[in-house]
Amino acid sequence: MEKLDRLVWAEGLTVRAYGVQLGLRASEPGVLAPLLERLPPEWKPAASPFVKRMYSYVAGGQVPGSRVRRFHILYIDHARVARNHAIVPCLDALELDARHTVAALSPQRVFIHAGVVGWNGGAIVIPGASFSGKTTLVAELVRRGAVYYSDEYAAIDRHGRVHPFAKPLSIRGEGERRPHELGGVEGRRPLPVRAIVQAPFRQGVSWRPRKRSPAQGALVLLSNALTTRADPARTMSAVRKAVSEAVVLAGPRGEAGDTAEQLLTRLAP
Repeated sequence: MEKLDRLVWAEGLTVRAYGVQLGLRASEPGVLAPLLERLPPEWKPAASPFVKRMYSYVAGGQVPGSRVRRFHILYIDHARVARNHAIVPCLDALELDARHTVAALSPQRVFIHAGVVGWNGGAIVIPGASFSGKTTLVAELVRRGAVYYSDEYAAIDRHGRVHPFAKPLSIRGEGERRPHELGGVEGRRPLPVRAIVQAPFRQGVSWRPRKRSPAQGALVLLSNALTTRADPARTMSAVRKAVSEAVVLAGPRGEAGDTAEQLLTRLAP
C-alpha cells in the first residue's frame, strides 16, 4: 500500500454500506462515476477516512493527441487485480469484491447466500450456493407479483428481519435485469421471514417439497452464512430469530415457473 499511497490521486471518496466503510480513489478527476455504479446497494458517502478496503483506479484510454492507449488498472488494497484496455474488467472486479467484503464484514447484518422476495408482508428466503438456481426462481416469483429484495444475499438484522440487498438480477442467458423489467418492484422495508425454501434445480424434476423443522431451517441458513466462523454468536442469534415463525420447505425443483406458481399458492393467506 505504501507505494500506491505515494502516488498522486486526483480524487477520492469514502462510502459506507451496511456498516462497512470502503475507500475509492482515482488517478484523474471525474472518472469515479462508473465505479460508484458498481458499489453495493444502499451505499452512502461517509465522513471518516478509515476504511476496511481501498479500491485504487488508474484511468486508461486513449492519450489525447497520440495513438497510445493506456491500460485501465484496479488495485484492491495493495494487490493489482485487473489490467485491461477496457474498463469493464476493473468494474467487475470491484463490484464482486465490494459486495463480498460488505457481506463478510458487516457489523449490522448477518448475510446469507440466498435469494429473497417479499410476499404478503413476509420474506421468502431461498438459500443456496451460486449456480443452484436462486436467481431464476426469484425472477419468476417477481414476475408473479412478489417484491424483489435480492438474488444474492439475505441481509438479516438482530431481530431476524430481512433487509433489501437489491442489486440487479443476474439472470443466466439474459444478463442483468432490473425488477421493473420483470414487471416487479424493489422492497424498501425489512420483513420477517415467513418461508425458507431450499429448492436446488434438477432437470426434469417436479417440485414436491417436504416440510422441515425450524431447527433444520436454521442449519440451512447457517451453512450459507458468511459470518458463521467470524461471529458465531451474532450469526446464531439472528438466524434463530429469523426461523422462529417460518415455514421450512425442502426439495429439488424443476422449471422455475412451475415452482414459483406452486410456492405462492402454498403461501397464500
